[in-house]
Amino acid sequence: MAAQTKNVITMIRNPVISTSVKSIGWKDNQLEVEYPNGSVYLYKNVPLEDFQSIRISQSVGRTLKEKVVYKGNPYTKINGPTGK
Repeated sequence: MAAQTKNVITMIRNPVISTSVKSIGWKDNQLEVEYPNGSVYLYKNVPLEDFQSIRISQSVGRTLKEKVVYKGNPYTKINGPTGK
């Protein structure tokens, strides 16, 4: 699925201790993730339990991939760099 880009922040994110994720937020089954390069993605259909698992994980990036990214959750790029 191709990401769509929008320049709007949709929810409050909290910082996490991770080298691959800067901050995360959750509201109404949507997970917002800010990456260290400044990109912000909104992932849909993310249950609260998955958000909580990601938030408290020893490896936030790995758990995010397992619970959301690799499952193919729909997403939208809402902010950040557009290319290399």
